[in-house]
Amino acid sequence: MKSLLATALVLTLLTPVWAGSDVPPEGPTWERDLVAAQGKALKAGVPLFLYFTKTY
Repeated sequence: MKSLLATALVLTLLTPVWAGSDVPPEGPTWERDLVAAQGKALKAGVPLFLYFTKTY
């Protein structure tokens, strides 16, 4: 039981290391400027999708 808890603790602490990426995922073209992306989305009448990266 203790080893299971220790494994869960290690995985919980290490998960943020692998989370996020500096490169946006494949798909539509991504804007790096929020204001420009909002203007494009409003003009085209499409939803605004946000992709967050880790920056700590």
